[in-house]
Amino acid sequence: MGYGRKITIYLADGTPSGIKHVEIVNWSGQAVYSPRSRFAELSKWDETKRSGVYFLFERQSNDTENKVYIGESENVIKRLNDHDRNKEFWNELVIFTSDLPGSGMND
Repeated sequence: MGYGRKITIYLADGTPSGIKHVEIVNWSGQAVYSPRSRFAELSKWDETKRSGVYFLFERQSNDTENKVYIGESENVIKRLNDHDRNKEFWNELVIFTSDLPGSGMND
């Protein structure tokens, strides 16, 4: 039988529809979720200035398929700024980076 894990979810503005920061105890990674409408706030987060992978999601109604774009970057927020200007389809994003200091170019 497996063992449990503790997941900590920080709701940046106190609501489940805003930016979320997720960590699993004893894991050196972290995840950040944001709706596109809150994207501008992410540039202030140090977690987004590290190397990592990201997923841009297009959530649609039930009668159409959802889309996802997967990418990676040495500085995730810098790359995502390009996507914010040039890719219209997405409305949600998830970023996975290391939670260790010095794991990104701006640390």
